[in-house]
Amino acid sequence: MRNENVQYSIYLDKREGIDAMKIDPATGKKIGKSGKATGRPKLVLTSIQENCIKAWLDKSNKAYKLADCIKDTGLGRATLYRIKAEKKEMI
Repeated sequence: MRNENVQYSIYLDKREGIDAMKIDPATGKKIGKSGKATGRPKLVLTSIQENCIKAWLDKSNKAYKLADCIKDTGLGRATLYRIKAEKKEMI
């Protein structure tokens, strides 16, 4: 029981520190003491990658499979499905 209380108090201390961080208005991410935004940078697609993804998502082009898109873009399966979901939300 005592160990759980210690872990919870550590969690609360960390949460207070994170909540106290300033937010960068441009990205919406938290800014650390160094002034740099925390977290993973946003994925920037090249035009070649975008063309491959469009070809994969195109319903009429059934010859271009997911495996081809992975090989041509260098992106992972989960990343491609995440991009697909984001594009569906936009429509």
